[in-house]
Amino acid sequence: MTLGEKIQDLRRRSGMSQDTLAEKLDVSRQAVSKWERDEAVPETEKVVRIAQVFGVSTDHLLLDAPARPSLEPQPELHRSRSAGDRLERFARRHGYKAGYVMIGIGAFLCLIALLVMILVPQNVSGFLDEAKIPESGWNSGLQVEGDVPQDVLDGIYGQAGAGMNSDFFGGDIFADAEDAYNQQVDQMNRTFSNGVRMITMLFGIPVLAVGVALIVAGIIVICKGKRIAAETM
Repeated sequence: MTLGEKIQDLRRRSGMSQDTLAEKLDVSRQAVSKWERDEAVPETEKVVRIAQVFGVSTDHLLLDAPARPSLEPQPELHRSRSAGDRLERFARRHGYKAGYVMIGIGAFLCLIALLVMILVPQNVSGFLDEAKIPESGWNSGLQVEGDVPQDVLDGIYGQAGAGMNSDFFGGDIFADAEDAYNQQVDQMNRTFSNGVRMITMLFGIPVLAVGVALIVAGIIVICKGKRIAAETM
């Protein structure tokens, strides 16, 4: 008898299906089928495990030695293929699905990073523009209609008030002050906006890098995991 015929004979005499034997050996049913048809030869490690499953010697499988099969799985082998082995087999069959989870988490992190880097600086800039004192509010209450009485100016400014009138209050001095104020406010707003943009970049770029790395890793896990699952089926 060939090795494949011996495997098939032992399996049938023990009332074991190809799927059951494949699970015990941690291979696919197709692999067992190929062994039994002598289309492939099991590895040395698998030959040893086959002998343990059926309670025969490796010499019987390989050298036509007399068979003393008990046709009962040895207790040591049965105990070794417990919850840990089942968990390992499950991981080999379905481990690739973790790649989809990694891609989902990576995409979420990338989205958060982009939103923070784009929307936060824009909203801050818009808020600062709206909070800026309008031009009409600068001169509110400062414009003086008509001439200020000369004696009032003299009383306020002494001799320096000679010839002053209300044009002094509505002249270029307030326009210059307003321009200087607006320039300072614009500079402060730009500094604050740049600071916010820098902070969002310091936060967003690492998060974006982690997200991209998770997406790439997830794709690799899916590709390799599916190959492993195909071999285990």
